[in-house]
Amino acid sequence: MKRTLTHLFIFIALLLTGCEGAKAPMGMAGEVAMDHRLFGTWVGGGEGGNELALLTISQLNESEYALLYKEAEEKESEQMHLKAFATSVNGVLFANVTCTACDNDDDGDAEEEDEWYFFSFSLESDDVLVATALEDDVYKKGLKDLTDSGEIRAYISAHMTDKSFFEDENGRFKRSKN
Repeated sequence: MKRTLTHLFIFIALLLTGCEGAKAPMGMAGEVAMDHRLFGTWVGGGEGGNELALLTISQLNESEYALLYKEAEEKESEQMHLKAFATSVNGVLFANVTCTACDNDDDGDAEEEDEWYFFSFSLESDDVLVATALEDDVYKKGLKDLTDSGEIRAYISAHMTDKSFFEDENGRFKRSKN
């Protein structure tokens, strides 16, 4: 069955299933200038055009974005609060994403460190945001033991043209007109 989930759904699934992300971001916030065209609310949809998720992007500080993610049918209390910033690798923009309101693990204990997830992204037009997640195996096999941003960036640079590096399906978000 062909997947219809956006890549933020994949990110949510990774968090919920306990898949570990990278132990550090690819770079430092502020290396790539903030793109104000990303600000606003974006709607991610499935193949049938059904509204599946809302992603609101705003400015957290001078170099980081605040992301508010909510599936269309979820209550406000089930929203995910994330932060992100951009890094450029070989001319491709990547979002470094981590959860800001996920400080408890499944047992209710505080987590010791942030986990980072990476998505290539681009604006197809002012009204269409396209994102592609890294394959789950990239985290499990390539990034799990790396703790240095430089090592992570070098690994991504060396492997980003591999066929099995990115998910097959792009996440597509359209700017909300509301």
